[in-house]
Amino acid sequence: VKAVFLDMFGDPVSNPKGWEVKSIQAISHKITDGEHLNPTFSEGGIPMIMAGHVLESGVDTKSARKVSSELGRVFRKKCNPEKNDLLLVSRGATIGRLCRVATSELFCLMGSVILIKPNHDIVNSAYLSELLKHPRMYSKLFNSSGSSAQQAIYLKDIKKLDCVIPPIEDQRDFEMIVREVDTIKQKMESQLEELENNFQAQLQRAFRGE
Repeated sequence: VKAVFLDMFGDPVSNPKGWEVKSIQAISHKITDGEHLNPTFSEGGIPMIMAGHVLESGVDTKSARKVSSELGRVFRKKCNPEKNDLLLVSRGATIGRLCRVATSELFCLMGSVILIKPNHDIVNSAYLSELLKHPRMYSKLFNSSGSSAQQAIYLKDIKKLDCVIPPIEDQRDFEMIVREVDTIKQKMESQLEELENNFQAQLQRAFRGE
């Protein structure tokens, strides 16, 4: 995916293909973060996503603690993550980790996670996700926030981050390639899991002398 990205769009900082450049704020409907005060958790309700639940592969809602549906609705008035939004960890051990939301499940965010709601008429979320993961963009974001010393990414800095914006048709073509790669990866992961299960079964039989 990284190789395809560079082939299609070039280096996102030097911008050799001369694409239009806009700030993330200009291409997003909303950029905000989650709750900064510790909520009251409950047995059931809506998952509360913290930095540790933002994985490269997506959002881990299963292991997240929950808040009541009523409290969750209050939190989501300010910060309402939805499918195809981007989540960025702004502090902590996994600072800078980013993922695209692939689930339609309702969840809330804690303040250590920044929500980016792309304007899909201008920018495709698959493209924007790969753009922000590029090492030079990652470095640019950290340098602008002074994060090497303070270990934080601030909303005011990410809003000003300049992004190369190719034609939306090219971005959508890139998303199709990402989907194909993801399908292959899922198939391979399933096959690896099956092989591991078979291996363990054969190992147990060997130990029993069968």
